[in-house]
Amino acid sequence: MPLASIILILFGLIYLVRPNIYKRGIWKKTSVAQRILSPKQYMIYMRVMGIISIVLALVIASLLRG
Repeated sequence: MPLASIILILFGLIYLVRPNIYKRGIWKKTSVAQRILSPKQYMIYMRVMGIISIVLALVIASLLRG
């Protein structure tokens, strides 16, 4: 499996397990999504982004494999 796919899967898992990771400490500036969405909607948004990144990583891995 290519390194890019592994990195995308790791970020996707982080988004699924800890969707508030960017809200608390890693970046000091708040993103547009944090300002526009309610806390519950932001959690859903981050989890969906995690699922999308995992699916994208699997697609990339399958395309590069053959």
